[in-house]
Amino acid sequence: MAKIDQILGKAAEIKASDVHIAVDNPPMFRHLGELKKFKTQPLSSTLTKSLIYEILSPEMQERFEKGLKLDFCYEMERNNRSTCR
Repeated sequence: MAKIDQILGKAAEIKASDVHIAVDNPPMFRHLGELKKFKTQPLSSTLTKSLIYEILSPEMQERFEKGLKLDFCYEMERNNRSTCR
């Protein structure tokens, strides 16, 4: 299980539509159209990179390194259902 699955699992529990990960901020989620912060410490650059790079392919990592942004979908199996379609 990827480390980010804990954050995504919590977001799925509250039926958040999006999760936003950014350095020096706690993870954020979109719920009913409003961005809200998880009640946790801000993520360091090292932790943020490890959370994201663990689930990115080498090609996606390279694209991110070049453009410094990446929009993607990650499927997390949960009860035989995908949280990302």
